[in-house]
Amino acid sequence: MTHFTAPFPVIGFAARSGTGKTTLLARLLPVLVEGFRQVAFPKIELHRAAAGKALLYPNDESIIAIASDESINSGLPCLDINQPEAITVFILDIIAANQTGTRT
Repeated sequence: MTHFTAPFPVIGFAARSGTGKTTLLARLLPVLVEGFRQVAFPKIELHRAAAGKALLYPNDESIIAIASDESINSGLPCLDINQPEAITVFILDIIAANQTGTRT
């Protein structure tokens, strides 16, 4: 068996056709995309102070949180960009809220 290594965590599902893989994956995993700044869907803005760029959230209503390496007083949830586990928890909370019809 060939072993696959990657610089990021990879987990796959192995099953025969007809077992419901696609249905299960659609329920388990959000679709995460990069880019599409002009499309209106929930986004987390990524901001690094050292980049010297203006924040996007004042001009984009679809930004629901900001992940940054500095504190941002925006009225939106502010996540630490250097703590991917906390960003993951935030995303999972949003998914759970959407499945139950409530917002955390």
